[in-house]
Amino acid sequence: MTVVLGSGFLDPGIPVPFRAFGFTQAVVEAVAELRRHVHPRVEISFRLFNTSRKLAALSGNCIDVHTATISGLRLLAVQAALLRMAGVSNPITADLAYAARELAADLLDRDDLPQALLQWLDQASCNNGNFADGFIYGVEHPAASMFGDVSSRLQLQVTVGARPEAYFWAIRQHVVAQAKRAGMSVAPSLGVILHGLRRPWYANRHNGELPINLAFTRSPADAAASARDAVKQDYGANRELHAAARYLRSHKFDAELVRAAVEGGKGQVMGLFRNLSVTLGPCAAPYEC
Repeated sequence: MTVVLGSGFLDPGIPVPFRAFGFTQAVVEAVAELRRHVHPRVEISFRLFNTSRKLAALSGNCIDVHTATISGLRLLAVQAALLRMAGVSNPITADLAYAARELAADLLDRDDLPQALLQWLDQASCNNGNFADGFIYGVEHPAASMFGDVSSRLQLQVTVGARPEAYFWAIRQHVVAQAKRAGMSVAPSLGVILHGLRRPWYANRHNGELPINLAFTRSPADAAASARDAVKQDYGANRELHAAARYLRSHKFDAELVRAAVEGGKGQVMGLFRNLSVTLGPCAAPYEC
């Protein structure tokens, strides 16, 4: 069984949100709960992917490809580091999604989606700030380098995501249905949507949001206290911030590890993947050079 965690674009000049700790804690707890419902001998691995380079391609290069690459590697490193600090010893792979469309343009038409989903995608396109076509991006979600629904993978792919992932999950099911009709290979998949988490962990939507940097400029106890206090100003992230505080109380914290993931150059980040025993996929591996 493979737990699949995706991330999108965050400008390298914008701090990674502190909520990343909360999302990781929620994922670890969800996977532990999932483990209770499957055979204890079932092996679980994690597959992380980032879509920054694909978004750059879909935006007509409104996002610089180099910037997108740095963004993607940074977020993958942060996610891998937080999982390892949380005690995840399972195999982890990390990769950048392909910087091009993978699924045929005529596989799904706009008319194939319910109006409510189309409206959500159109609104997301207006607010994403990267000028990528929301419909095309949504249709690409089941592609092999993303969630992998339309692929020849045999293992069960388990998506764990925040509330917005529910919309993409619905779109993925429409794409999968069309792919089956076209005789394409489809992988078994399951979605675990954490509805209490209202935003993607990497989305820094406003200047007042707590940055992850607090975790390595203050003690874990002080950072956890700041997260609890921030709930009063950012009620929409209350579950994530409480989970972030729980993460810092529950796990041995390595400030330098997080600092390297957040602030390190490309060479340091790539070295971090090796130190964390993270296997890089075909699109990320070339950046080791």
